[in-house]
Amino acid sequence: MGAIAARSSTWPNVIGTLICVFAGIGILQRVFGTIVVAFMPAFPLPQNAQLPHGLWVFTLALSVVSLPISFVHLAAGVQTLRRKASARRWVVILFVYVVVMLPPAIALQYWSMQHQMSVASQQGGAPPGFAAWGTGFAVGAAIAGALFTLVWPTFLLVWYSRSSIREELADWAAAKGGR
Repeated sequence: MGAIAARSSTWPNVIGTLICVFAGIGILQRVFGTIVVAFMPAFPLPQNAQLPHGLWVFTLALSVVSLPISFVHLAAGVQTLRRKASARRWVVILFVYVVVMLPPAIALQYWSMQHQMSVASQQGGAPPGFAAWGTGFAVGAAIAGALFTLVWPTFLLVWYSRSSIREELADWAAAKGGR
């Protein structure tokens, strides 16, 4: 595929735009989510509705460490729209970042649901068998969340790993000096 064919390809506009839109949503969610988590102890909630201190610290730490992921995502989109070969590198970094952050995120989700079930049981609002059902639901939700989290980065990794796309990226590098 030559440099002229690479220029006329439409996938970079479509994929790059999708990446940028999803990254923008992620940036908003992560920034505002981190702010909310940071100020959560100051919210006027009943004591049993507050997260235990250790769980709150873990939530805040995970939120802060996860902030850059959306900016990595955005870099992949921008580099794709600019037709820069480094777009693939950003996609690989995004995928690895997601995979590394997934286990602690799943653990946090599970522990948060366990806390919520504990509070519901203490308040007498839990039906019989709620603990067993709730634990199964927490595990199912964690699995579903993990699969949902992995779909887009996996799609991108597979897309950018296809031989035709890698050839086109090499053409971009040759035509524009790479990075």
